[in-house]
Amino acid sequence: MAMREILQCFIQDGPDGVQAVLTAPASKGCDRHVRSGRGHTLDGAIGAAMGRPNMRFATAIDERDAEIAVFRRRCLTLLAKDNEICLVGSQ
Repeated sequence: MAMREILQCFIQDGPDGVQAVLTAPASKGCDRHVRSGRGHTLDGAIGAAMGRPNMRFATAIDERDAEIAVFRRRCLTLLAKDNEICLVGSQ
């Protein structure tokens, strides 16, 4: 069975890598458990936060759009399915 999660992601870029902070969207009505992880790349940091180090963006377009959104300091909404990350939107 595929593991699917919708997450909000806040990214901070620092001298020792990228940090991803993941929370459940507020609209889900549950407690907003926070997970964080660090990596050398955006998908590496997201994978570390999820405890799945082999996470990769589903397409190059998702990866490019996520990097642009991070550069503009926006919150990302992601769909994590198995070991793929799909960009749903940015705020």
